Amino acid sequence: MKSLISLSLITAVAAVFPFAGCNSSGSSTEILSLHDTDAVFTGLTRHVCRGRTALCPDKCGHSGELAVFSIDDYRSYQKFNNYADKKQSRFSVMYQSTDGRSDLSQAQKNFVSMLRPGEKVHLVWEQLYITDENGSYPQRPVTKLEKR
Repeated sequence: MKSLISLSLITAVAAVFPFAGCNSSGSSTEILSLHDTDAVFTGLTRHVCRGRTALCPDKCGHSGELAVFSIDDYRSYQKFNNYADKKQSRFSVMYQSTDGRSDLSQAQKNFVSMLRPGEKVHLVWEQLYITDENGSYPQRPVTKLEKR
């Protein structure tokens, strides 16, 4: 019940203040969509970046192990912008990149390390659009990951 209230509060704030993360340095964060799903962990898979920069593929942060989930069902989906992701049938997140970073918190990484392929999870993520001194880019942070 508590998580449902917090998700509703996030949704209400995002609807009223789509640039909830603005600050004096000129950076902003816009919430494009919220995905609350029932999913199945399919495993960790190796991903190699095919970018064409001097840092690719080993030092750009886009190569490494991905945690992959197959989406069974949506509990809730909210779209706040025309550029928002549609409902997904699959979701992957950087578990450990070749340059040592992860898109998961340490607690989420520990949780994923204990999962076995086929285990069912409650997976929630946001699609954000970040604008800062490095440019504009999407992020899809996982906000909830637990067994169901």
